[in-house]
Amino acid sequence: MSKLKDRLNLADMALQNSKNASASAPKPSSNSPSSLAASSKARQRKEREKALIEENEQLKQDLDALKASKERLESQMAEQGIDAQVGVYIQGDEVVGRIDPSLVQHSRFRNRLDLAFKDVAFLDLKEDIYRIGRNEHPGKVRRITLKDGSPGFEVIYGHRRFEACKQLGLEFHAIISDLDDAQAIESMIRENDKNLPISTYEEAIRFNSWVNEEHVWPTYSAMAEQLGVSKSFVSQRTTILNLPEVIAKAVGDPRLLSLEVWRKINSAYIQSPEEVLERAKEIADDSPGFTLVDNAEAMARVQKILAASNRASRKPQKAKEEFKTSSGVPLFATKRSNLVVEFAPKIDAATRAEAVKMLEEFLSGKIENT
Repeated sequence: MSKLKDRLNLADMALQNSKNASASAPKPSSNSPSSLAASSKARQRKEREKALIEENEQLKQDLDALKASKERLESQMAEQGIDAQVGVYIQGDEVVGRIDPSLVQHSRFRNRLDLAFKDVAFLDLKEDIYRIGRNEHPGKVRRITLKDGSPGFEVIYGHRRFEACKQLGLEFHAIISDLDDAQAIESMIRENDKNLPISTYEEAIRFNSWVNEEHVWPTYSAMAEQLGVSKSFVSQRTTILNLPEVIAKAVGDPRLLSLEVWRKINSAYIQSPEEVLERAKEIADDSPGFTLVDNAEAMARVQKILAASNRASRKPQKAKEEFKTSSGVPLFATKRSNLVVEFAPKIDAATRAEAVKMLEEFLSGKIENT
């Protein structure tokens, strides 16, 4: 029984109780305080009855619309020739389909890594679905045309539930809707926030995909505005993607890292890019993708990456080398491997010009002899 029908029954009961109370209430016969109070209660009951009648009418309309939607979907499934693979029923206030998993595909907007279909949480979910015989909480799908041209469905949310049903060979129970791309993404995000939140890294790659690959929104700013998040929220996460992918592979499971840890890695890479990249390659060891590791292992790998930057920052720098005239007057100096001429303040223009000429002749000779 749907929630609408339950609510309608309760509203009917409340209306009947109100009518019974009105019928049994004594009729006011004078202007005494008790009669005025009774009259006031009678008016309140009438107002309440009127509100209940209006509520009942609205609930009846909603229930009729839900039934009509169910009938319409059943007719559409029959026209498409997939009614044998899709059973339609009402659950709560929604029309739900029992869908053959062969008709369903993951969405290209999915905001979870493939690791989400391999970790312990997924295995626990899969075991629960196997024990119950179905996914107890429906996902949501929208109707699409599959790659082979046949009618089918694309998952909006419930990707983990769908994957578990698919692996188990069970029907996927899902609310059937017709949403555009932006609406589908918004619906998916709301559902994820209620259940299993998305990691910082997954947010980063999906934000990038939705703007730069799928072009659901023209800019990050437009996306942030429609999703109800700040521009800084988006930029803080997409900055992670400036790092070479091998660093994320070196971590193993990038979903385990918080935004704060990613910031530390990014700072280390900016400070010592060569050393951090070299260490990440050593840790990743040509891994083709991400791997399941526990939190302790992921943080141990992060510490190795950060340590590479720390060692690089402690390397002794080549001292500044000064050159003086024969009388001991500072003339110029070199910094590291670059020749940086820094004339002493007391050196006049003529002496500087002569020194520059001497340097040009000296360096020209060196270049010619190499």
